[in-house]
Amino acid sequence: MFVDVPGPFLDPSRELVALLKCNAASNIERRDYLGVEQDGWDARAEIGDIPVTIVSVSCAPQASLEAEKTNVKVQKGWLIFSPRATQVVVRTRHDVANEDPQRVIDEVARILTAT
Repeated sequence: MFVDVPGPFLDPSRELVALLKCNAASNIERRDYLGVEQDGWDARAEIGDIPVTIVSVSCAPQASLEAEKTNVKVQKGWLIFSPRATQVVVRTRHDVANEDPQRVIDEVARILTAT
């Protein structure tokens, strides 16, 4: 199950690139966040005929960032993992597990009992 796992930034701003650079003062892990996200997205492939749920947050139309406005559409890209993959759209903020824990529990239970 994926809980609001975004796709890669398609056109990150210069400010975001600078903030996430490996040598940026704010990047204490020295991790190439943008590169890792892009590599993960590019490596998507079917993992089998198993139940997979993609929980996506719908922020639009009140969203201020373009990535928030297209979140649900972009996350459809995770459906490639399985022919039994489904997308569930929720109207919370990004922290779905804390804002709607019952929804997450219900989806886990549904996956565990799927045949």
